[in-house]
Amino acid sequence: MEGLSAKQKKILSLIKPYAISTIDDPNAENMIICIILGSAEYNVEDKVIDVLENFDGLSFDGIVKEIISIFPPVEMADDEKE
Repeated sequence: MEGLSAKQKKILSLIKPYAISTIDDPNAENMIICIILGSAEYNVEDKVIDVLENFDGLSFDGIVKEIISIFPPVEMADDEKE
């Protein structure tokens, strides 16, 4: 956990209980990394922590959907040039 901020460490510790059920799923591991790094990139760490501390559900997928809804929409670049 070297190099993580205090908020990123808190997010990791709060999301671990939800991720236990997906321990053998490499996609879950990647999702956790994206949430931790993305929350810092988009400056939504406090909102992610708030969701994790107040989430009523028990599923990893449910918590991920709640967290993803916090992030700003991202426009996809159109690689095709006319």
